[in-house]
Amino acid sequence: MIKINTLTSVTCTEANTAYPLSESRRAAASITIQADYNNAGTVCIGDSTVIPDTGLQIKPGESAVIEFTMSANFTDDFDLSDIYVTSATSGDSVRVTTITRR
Repeated sequence: MIKINTLTSVTCTEANTAYPLSESRRAAASITIQADYNNAGTVCIGDSTVIPDTGLQIKPGESAVIEFTMSANFTDDFDLSDIYVTSATSGDSVRVTTITRR
């Protein structure tokens, strides 16, 4: 069985700084990241070293889905604290929705 979770938005309060999608360990089988429609620029998704113009680029209003191919034992998940967002513009944000196993 699965559960859909809408998390708190992640805001890039300082430009050119990487922010984790979650401050604590949070496992998910699928992650949807949507750039806020009111963002001034493109946000970039990656690991803790992500900088603007690298990683997965998402324009305002667009979204990206990251899915893990589920194995038969259902033990493999993403850890949201290992995925980061950054922007060249202070105040840009993303909404995060996950699918988890109950």
